[in-house]
Amino acid sequence: MMRRQRVFILFLWLSLGLFLCIPAPGAAQNWGTVMSVQAKTNIRADRSMKSRITGELKAGEKIRADFLKNDWYAVFNLNEKNRNEAKALGYVHTLNLSPPVSPLAGMEAILIKNMTFKKEKEGHEKFLIEFNRFNEPKIFSIDGKKPRIVIDIHNVSSVRSGLSRIDVNGTLIKQIRTALDRKTNGMRIVIDVEANRNYEVDQTFYKAENIFVVDISEDIKKPAETKPKAAKP
Repeated sequence: MMRRQRVFILFLWLSLGLFLCIPAPGAAQNWGTVMSVQAKTNIRADRSMKSRITGELKAGEKIRADFLKNDWYAVFNLNEKNRNEAKALGYVHTLNLSPPVSPLAGMEAILIKNMTFKKEKEGHEKFLIEFNRFNEPKIFSIDGKKPRIVIDIHNVSSVRSGLSRIDVNGTLIKQIRTALDRKTNGMRIVIDVEANRNYEVDQTFYKAENIFVVDISEDIKKPAETKPKAAKP
């Protein structure tokens, strides 16, 4: 009798453990960004004003937005659990949506619209980040065998899809990597540069375009000039 009781209790514990391992139905998924509709707007079948209308959103209505491309979001019902573009209601232009307001910063959240690399004349290589509003990222460098320049951005609500790794064909910049932490809404961008070189790094924010530019060039120190010795008489 005692043995049966122990087996029964063990069975109960195993059942309870399996039950706790099963995710609760309807559990919220941490993907996309909850956004508000600024004014009554149409949902399009594709990322174009000429595409077919598939639905309508009311002013103030909240939706889940993701897969940003060419200034168009794929929009989903708030209770959608799977991050699958095929399940989207359709597409809405970014101008018709408002990012959430951060309770910590008390400001409109950061939306990263685009990131690009440009190789220019005289050895300059530039990395450009386009935001939805003014933002001042924190930038610092790490020396060593694998030198890199790190850019930290806080209060990021969304990043256009396809920007996890930026294509480069630089002489100084080897690659550009990005990572967004959904728990802290912090984004880190790492610019890997060639080793055994001295660099000059300039940063500029163009307010009219909301574009932050990191300009990287090689710091070539000129040899000290030597005055010619006077000829002996």
